[in-house]
Amino acid sequence: MLTAKQEKFCLAYVQTGNASEAYRQTYSASRMKDTSIYVNASKLMADAKVTQRIAELRKGVSDRVETDRAFVIGQLVENVRMAKQAVPVLDNEGNPTGEYRQNLNAANRALALIGKELGMFVERKEIRTGLLDGLSHDELKALEQALLH
Repeated sequence: MLTAKQEKFCLAYVQTGNASEAYRQTYSASRMKDTSIYVNASKLMADAKVTQRIAELRKGVSDRVETDRAFVIGQLVENVRMAKQAVPVLDNEGNPTGEYRQNLNAANRALALIGKELGMFVERKEIRTGLLDGLSHDELKALEQALLH
């Protein structure tokens, strides 16, 4: 069983990701040296009960993040369908009006966000060296030496 201060430390650590900062937020550390804070925070982090509680808290955060991520992606997919006229417009009571609207800009934006989240788009840069492209390693070294002298 953790003390109230240890629990507060665990919560602060999960929030900040920094043991020393979590220690400062939990304990009276205003007059302590940074090295003392670091040592005391390290001792807390070495406590098996503290590390177990931090793992439990992180798991809960991780589960919520995954749920939130799935929700956002689901909403983006729904936006794509609506923007491409795959879903009817609904009235205030949730009944279909028989009307379909097309908004391809919204569809493209939603698809871009989904693709970005899934890591589908990678920024590519082309590097050109011009006249140096065809030179061998030895020729480049010789050129380098000539330029330095």
